[in-house]
Parts: sequence; C-alpha cells; structure tokens
Amino acid sequence: MYSRGEHENLSKRLKELLHHFPNSPILYNVKGALNASSGNIKLAESAYKNSLLMDPEYHAARKNLGKLYLELGDNTKAEQQFNYLIEKSGTHEGGIIGLAMISTNRGNSAKALTQYQKVLDLNPDNVIALTNSANILYEQGKIDSALTSIERALHLSDGSPDLFGNLCSFLESSNKLHELQILLDKPPYEHLRNSHEWTLYSGVLANRLGNNSTAIKILTGIPPEVLTARRQRQYHATIGRAAVECSLTQVAMSAFEKMNSLIEKEAAGYQTKYIKERNEREEAKKRLGVLKGSKNTNIGVKSDTPPIFMVGFPRSGTTLLDTLLRGSDEVELIEEKPFVSAALKKALDLKIMDSPTPFAQEQKKILYEEYYRHISNFMGVKTPGKKIVDKLPLNIELIAFIYEVFNNPKIILSLRHPYDCILSCYFQNFENNTAMSRMTSLNSVAIYYAEVMTHWLSAVEALNLNHIIIRYENLVEEPSKQLKDICEFLGIQFESDNFDNVINAKSRNRINTPSYRQVGKPIYKSAINRWQQYESYLVEIREIIEPISAKLGYKTAF
Repeated sequence: MYSRGEHENLSKRLKELLHHFPNSPILYNVKGALNASSGNIKLAESAYKNSLLMDPEYHAARKNLGKLYLELGDNTKAEQQFNYLIEKSGTHEGGIIGLAMISTNRGNSAKALTQYQKVLDLNPDNVIALTNSANILYEQGKIDSALTSIERALHLSDGSPDLFGNLCSFLESSNKLHELQILLDKPPYEHLRNSHEWTLYSGVLANRLGNNSTAIKILTGIPPEVLTARRQRQYHATIGRAAVECSLTQVAMSAFEKMNSLIEKEAAGYQTKYIKERNEREEAKKRLGVLKGSKNTNIGVKSDTPPIFMVGFPRSGTTLLDTLLRGSDEVELIEEKPFVSAALKKALDLKIMDSPTPFAQEQKKILYEEYYRHISNFMGVKTPGKKIVDKLPLNIELIAFIYEVFNNPKIILSLRHPYDCILSCYFQNFENNTAMSRMTSLNSVAIYYAEVMTHWLSAVEALNLNHIIIRYENLVEEPSKQLKDICEFLGIQFESDNFDNVINAKSRNRINTPSYRQVGKPIYKSAINRWQQYESYLVEIREIIEPISAKLGYKTAF
C-alpha cells in the first residue's frame, strides 16, 4: 500500500494493526516512513525511535532514522545511525550509502563517490548506489559517466518509470535535447511509453523546443497528482513557462502559484534547519558593524591567487555573465558551491563570530584555509595562473565576512531591475533550501530582496569594497562594452570572439542553475521589463521595493 501511494488507506490500516500489535517494530517503522513522506518529521522521528526501543537491532528502522536526520541536515546524528549499522554488520550497504550521502552534504563529493564504489564492489547491482553516483557525476559535469550509471540502474530496475524520469531529467537539464527526443521516441522498455514520466518529459521537451501551446496541451492531459512531489513542481513550472511565452498571464501565475505551494509545503518540514542556517547568515551580516567601527586596515589574508566573488540576488544575470567569462583561458569559474558558507561554519565552530573586534590574522588564515580545502576537494589540483571566480549570488549576504577574511577581494555585483528579478525568482522551480524557501510568494521574495540589497548598500558605504557593477540590461544591450569593462577589472585579456555565450554554453557539461534553459540561446532582450506585463500582481510589493529600487538606480513608475 505504501509503494502504491495509498497513504490514506495505509494510515487507517496501520492504526488498526497497532491496536492489535502495539509492540511491533515493523509497524512503527512503517508509521515513521508514512509520516516522513507526509512531511510530519517529528512524528516520523518518534515512530522510528519507538521501533528501535522495541528492537535496537532492527536495521530498517535505524537506516530510516539516519536518512531522516540526513534530510534534516543533522549529519552528526545521521552518522551515528549509519556507523552503528556498519559496526554491527561489518559491511552494511545501507550504512555505507548513508555515510556517502553525508560526505556529499559536507561537500566532499570525491569521498562520496569512493564510498558508493565500495558499495558497488560489494554489490554491482545496487540501484541506489548507481543512482546516487550518477547524481554526483552529473553535478560534477561528468555527464557521460552519469548517463552510463543511471542507464544501468534503469536496466537493473526493469525499466523503473522513476529512473526513466531521472534519465530524461539528466538529458534535458544538460541541454541534450536531441538525445531526449530519441529516448522519448524509442524508450528502452515499451511500458515506459505509457508512464506519466514519459508524458511529463514529452511536455517539457515541447516547451524547450518552443512549442509552448503543445506543451500546455500535453501536460494538461495528465493529472499532476499522479507524479512525485518533485515532478509535480516541474509539471507546474513547465506549464507556467510555456504560458509566459504564450502571454497567458493568468495561466502562468496560476501554475507558478501551485508550484510554489508545493515548495512551501516541502519546506515546512525543514524550518528548524532553515532557521538555524538563517541565523548563521545573520551572524555574518553583523560583522559589518564590527568592521565599520574598526580602524584596523590590515584586512584579510594575502594570496597569490585570491578568489574573485560574483554575487547578486538570484536571477540577476550571473549565469549569463558566468557563461560569457568562460571564453577566457585566464579564469576558472566555480558555480554555486557553498565554500564561503563552509568557512563561515568553521568560524561559528571556533566561536569567533561574536568577537567585538576584527578577527586576528591567525583566525583569518584558518578560515581562508578552510575555504581552499573545499575548493581543493572539488577541483582537485589548482590550475596554475588562472584566476578563480567563485560565483554564488547569495554570497552577497556574506560580503562583510568575505571582506574580513580575504585580502581586498574583487567583487562582481550583478544587478537587474528589482521587479524583473523578483518576478523571475517567483517563476523558478528552485531546489528547496534556506534561501529558496523564501521565494514562494511575491511578498516574501520582495522582503528578502530588500533585506539583501539594503545590506549590500550598507557594506558599500561602510567598507572600501573593490567591486564592479554589471547591470543585466546593459549586458544584454551592449555585451562587448560590459565585457571589456569586466576584463579590465579582472586584469584579463578581452578577445571578443571568445566571449560567445552560445558556444561557451555548448562546451559546458552542466549548468547548475535554473538558467541552463536560457544561456545556450543567443542573447535576447525579451526578459527586460517583463514585469510590466504583471503590474497588477506586483502592486502588493510596491511599498517594499520602491525605496530600494530608487537607491539602486532603477525607475519603477507604474
């Protein structure tokens, strides 16, 4: 009943069975899984713990409890459960997989791959290890290896519709649309042609190819409830994007509202984690007050290869700029990796974030080395002579911390019209995390935008930031001029033939942002002032946005 998705019937049946068998660890494990799937995290934890009280050696419940802690971001508690499994059974595949997931969470993808390979050495047919390895390989841009792994998992599962959906997703999000078309035309198992995943990705492909009316028609032919929650989000997001292109404003807003409702529901189970991480970022913001009141000019750790930080509010044009800059042989781009956050966590562990004075030089060195340790784990051997550009837009919240740790770092700020930026965020099917959980309504995005950009302006006023501002509108209207300016700022050569976003996007195996759909197209201007089509929906946020918009140099007359 659980595997068939009959959760309501299962809940009723489970209640009856527990009445007759109140000491059954199996039933409490099922109860935990049912609550976890419904987002009732505390009830799930309680049920798993009850199962283990009845039988501490019931490995299924222990593995599920570890997975629950993993999803909550409590790696320490998760690690305890998985290590217990390994200690008790020697080589517990589920335990090793759990530790691999923790390694992934900690940013050590190389270690995670080694752990998954250990599982595959024990059992070459472990579908979970194959699937998770594929996910890591894909994130690393090793698309061919990822596809090989997921295709094997699909074969071992006898054509699992879910894994078929994963394969379709890999092809679509790596812009392999021709290969996706072939896969949909000739699926490896005939029964997949009747799957909801086949229909979903047929609609997604139609949208990607610009056949937006067809995409809407295909997708509205299936009820979204038959899809997993993640794919329901993609379903509504695709209808929304197609409706935007068809100028069906009400249809678009309705679809994005449904998508964001699902994201919000999913986020509800992780608020404890999100609040903790939000508070950590607030601690980083407070460093601005310390630095502002300090006369200490010996800021940051000097380096022969200091990182350059590309920041901005999400959907402000950083991915387009990133892709253009990849035409230079003099830069190495790192996309969307939380390496600054790793250094921040180190500072929190050292309990120095509440220091009323700037960090001591030795403390800065520790944080600097922590940052580069994560870069080394991700990149391997550094490329000699190349400038590292660390692009993660919301590092803008950590700008004072960055300024304090690094020696006069160069900062690239991407700006876009606030209303276009906010609207585009609302339209995105973001991965659920601390920041993106604040993007589920126009009002919440607007409040977040105002907070972030106000902090930036305060940092500019208080600190001698070595920065350049690139406005999305200017980048689209006159890319050569903007690129010349940024190359001069970075100290690299400008060769116009190398800065072609279409060519550079094709050479990228993986674009790790929602912009992967746009950056492979010739630069277009249709997204400028798109907000004007949605004025009636934006009225509610005017009071929040007008003051900061003016300070950023944008006119927003309705």
